[in-house]
Amino acid sequence: MKDLRKIAIVYDFDSTLISGNMQNADLIPYFGISSSEFWEGSNKLMKEKDMDEVLAYMYYFLDIAKLKKKKMTKALLEECGKKIVSFYPGVVDWFARINEYGKAIGVEIEHYVISCGYQEMVEASCIAKYIKKVFASRYMYNDKGEAVWPAYVVNYTQKMQYLARIEKNLTDKLYESGPINTLIKKSEKYIPYSRMIYIGDGCTDVPSMKMVRSQGGYGICVYDKSSKHGLVMADQLTKEKRVDVTVEADYSEGSELDVAIKKMLKKMR
Repeated sequence: MKDLRKIAIVYDFDSTLISGNMQNADLIPYFGISSSEFWEGSNKLMKEKDMDEVLAYMYYFLDIAKLKKKKMTKALLEECGKKIVSFYPGVVDWFARINEYGKAIGVEIEHYVISCGYQEMVEASCIAKYIKKVFASRYMYNDKGEAVWPAYVVNYTQKMQYLARIEKNLTDKLYESGPINTLIKKSEKYIPYSRMIYIGDGCTDVPSMKMVRSQGGYGICVYDKSSKHGLVMADQLTKEKRVDVTVEADYSEGSELDVAIKKMLKKMR
């Protein structure tokens, strides 16, 4: 049987698959502070020390843990990941549905997540079984499973590195930088950018959307209709023509997003 043509759908996570940030619901409350207090403190640290935004929040969690005399552990992140329930409408059954649709039109869909959030939390969530690879920020741990230092940090520019890794099927051994920069023939590419759909919600996704779209793929901006900031961002990206489609973050069958992606898949097959 002939192999089906592969297409990658690449997702941001926070405010793309779930409402808000993954850390808000269970992780931040575990340390006894509110989400607003945490992010205000993290942003203050970022500006005072001129830090990368992701490194700032990862450090700030360790700082808060010490202050509260608690531990930031891999087990804690995994437990919080299991509790994520703030998925947008249709997300939980989206992957199985769109995979079946793909097969019906002769394509095989692979799903990837590239997130500035925690890898451990995404990999412990209920949708992880559908994701081929999660690229996200994570800690290095000691022999007790306690976080001691950032192992990987994903920010808005580094997201593009992982698109290149998907293209060349270099999704393991992230410490190896040589192969990702090796020039390969178009016929040797695992999934070229022209067969990628990138779904995100804002500024941290713009470079990745631009990269994918410049090579013939598609960029989709999703927004939470209850979020004023989300609506403003979606409107801005649309006016600036940085995305192909702007739709509500509703993955239900028959939704605008569902219809738009199916049209894109048909064009790519």
